[in-house]
Amino acid sequence: MTRLNLLPWRDTRRKEQDRQLLSIAVGAWILMGLVIFYAHLHVSGLIENQQKRNDFLVSETKKLDEEIKEIRELQAARAALLARMRVIQQLQLDRTQIVHVFDDLVRKLPEGIYLTSLKQAGQVGQQALGDALRRLAHGVLVLWVGQAHDDLAAALRQRVLVHAVGALGDEHQEDAELAAL
Repeated sequence: MTRLNLLPWRDTRRKEQDRQLLSIAVGAWILMGLVIFYAHLHVSGLIENQQKRNDFLVSETKKLDEEIKEIRELQAARAALLARMRVIQQLQLDRTQIVHVFDDLVRKLPEGIYLTSLKQAGQVGQQALGDALRRLAHGVLVLWVGQAHDDLAAALRQRVLVHAVGALGDEHQEDAELAAL
C-alpha cells in the first residue's frame, strides 16, 4: 500500500515562511536600531569634539585679546616714556640757554640801562629803562640786531623810536631820532 501524506504541508510551509520573515524583520529592526545608535554616538562624538575645539579657540582668542590689550598698554606706556624722554632731552638742550641769555645781556647792555622785566613767550622779550634815550635805543638794538636781518633791524629802530618818543615826550625827540639812526 501506498502511503499518502494527508497532512497540510502547504500550511506548514506558509507558517515556516512567516516565522522566517518575522525573524528576518526582527533582525533587521535590531540591526537598524544598532546602526542608528552607532550613528547617533558617532555624530554626538563629532559634535562634542567640535565643541571642544570651539571652546579651545574661544579661550585662545581671549588669551590673545588680553595679550593685545597688554601690548597696547605697553605701547602707550612706551609712547609716554618716549615723550618724557624727548621733553627731558629738550630741557637738557635748553638748559644752558638762559645762562647764555643773561651772559649776553650783561656783555651787550651799555651802562645806564636797567632791565625792569624779562619774559619769554616763544622768544625773549625785554623792557628796560635808561637814563639817556640814546643809550636805551643803542642797547636794545645791540641786543636784537645781532640776531636780525636788515629789514627787521629797521623795523625795530622805528619801533624803538616810536616807543621812546611816546615815553619821553617832545622835548627829547631829537635825541630819540639820533638814537634811532
